[in-house]
Amino acid sequence: MTIVTTRKIDQLGRLSLPAEIRRKKKWEKGDLIAFYNTDGVITVDLHLPDYERLCSVCGKPEYKLSVGNLNVCDDCLEESIRVVKENRKAAASSASKS
Repeated sequence: MTIVTTRKIDQLGRLSLPAEIRRKKKWEKGDLIAFYNTDGVITVDLHLPDYERLCSVCGKPEYKLSVGNLNVCDDCLEESIRVVKENRKAAASSASKS
């Protein structure tokens, strides 16, 4: 993981979000920011109401994995893994025929 910048927490426990990160994430004044803890890894992102937390692939209202700005549900994750395995198998098969 690359450190983009560092900030100190002030006496009141506040942390300033760097402008370059706010611009990149398109966060604006008044946006609600959420802190997520996934297996001890803290991520910071725009808080979305539950109805906006949709799978980026199929649109289901739940997801298991976030990759960048993509949210992927269990079904789409399993389908992606299946397709990757099939593609690897096909590539290995064609390589062995060469």
